[in-house]
Amino acid sequence: MNEVIALQPILLQQWLEEGKQIQLLDVREQDEWDICHITGSLHIPMNDILKHLDKIDTDTPTVVVC
Repeated sequence: MNEVIALQPILLQQWLEEGKQIQLLDVREQDEWDICHITGSLHIPMNDILKHLDKIDTDTPTVVVC
């Protein structure tokens, strides 16, 4: 079963520090990505998401950054 939760940044930081197996999906526009992004995150702008669904690992919990 898929579950959607709102995640506070402090919890995401904790998960990253613990090495929790997650996929970070950044759906912001390119100019926002260029200013700042989390290293290792997958960047697919929201307007392009349907074209790139094959790049998303559905077996790994995904955190969407927007």
